[in-house]
Amino acid sequence: MLDVGRKYLTMAFLRRQIRELGYLKLNHLHLHLSDDLGFRLESGTHPEITSGAHYTKAEVKELVEYAARYHVRVLPEIDFPGHMGAILATRPELRLVSRRGRPRDGLIDLSNPAAYELMGDLLGEFLPLFPGEYWHVGADEYVRDFRAYPQLSGPRAFVRFVDWAGGVVRAAGKTARMWNDGIRAPGMVSPEVVVEHWSAGGRTPWRGPACRPAELVAAGHRVQNAAFTPTYYVTGGAAALCNVPPALMYAGWRPSRFVDGSRVTDGNLGAVLHVWCDHPGRTEEEIAAAVYPRLRVMAQHTWGSAGPGYPRFSRLVTAVGAAPG
Repeated sequence: MLDVGRKYLTMAFLRRQIRELGYLKLNHLHLHLSDDLGFRLESGTHPEITSGAHYTKAEVKELVEYAARYHVRVLPEIDFPGHMGAILATRPELRLVSRRGRPRDGLIDLSNPAAYELMGDLLGEFLPLFPGEYWHVGADEYVRDFRAYPQLSGPRAFVRFVDWAGGVVRAAGKTARMWNDGIRAPGMVSPEVVVEHWSAGGRTPWRGPACRPAELVAAGHRVQNAAFTPTYYVTGGAAALCNVPPALMYAGWRPSRFVDGSRVTDGNLGAVLHVWCDHPGRTEEEIAAAVYPRLRVMAQHTWGSAGPGYPRFSRLVTAVGAAPG
């Protein structure tokens, strides 16, 4: 997963990572296409939200076709209803406002019908652009304390959003995916939604009230291991302090081990290496260098090979090298 919402990454960089995925027999490129720092798609319905550095529809089509040649599917994400700062900068009247009158720059007001009109426009515009089987609706880090926003009438507003977004995605012939931290009870959202479990839902990712992976599977969901550590590589800021060196990732983690320490294999689709560009000043070469060993550890573990110790594994990584081209 590449966070192109916070940092625009060139098409050459994306193609390079696709070649690496194909070389390592990994099959998805998840593009986090919007965040508070940018909206990276050329929009015809709302051109005002498109960031200066963005991908045209022609470029997206070419990238999807390029990925398919390497047996890689592009998984798009436009993050709703949080992390919408770049979108709401042009629609400030749709920002969620607390009972004390404080507007939240990145959160959309789900009690406002115009919020659904805007999100519906964007889903309708971009769902056909990506022919894959999945669409990621985001749904992370929205509201922790609903009492501060009485207009939402409690967590039901969040559930209504997920049900609505999942329905739009299903009507387009795709399966919805979402982040897990807002799911506080089994059966809260449709079991048809694939849940990417990154956090226990508290103030730290390791503890909190969110459903555990096994509870989600028991409720009918398929899950994916998106553990904050060690599957996250963050380019800067406080979260970067939790970046796990590749050697520790190799020795101490498997795709069945989630961030809360639990282990789940049944209903588990595997794992993803996540690159979050919290510090967008990092260069593409710096990002590529950090991704290189971690992606190889991810390939080794998701394929389930026993593997040697890390010193020998790192020598094998050097011997195999980068993808041709």
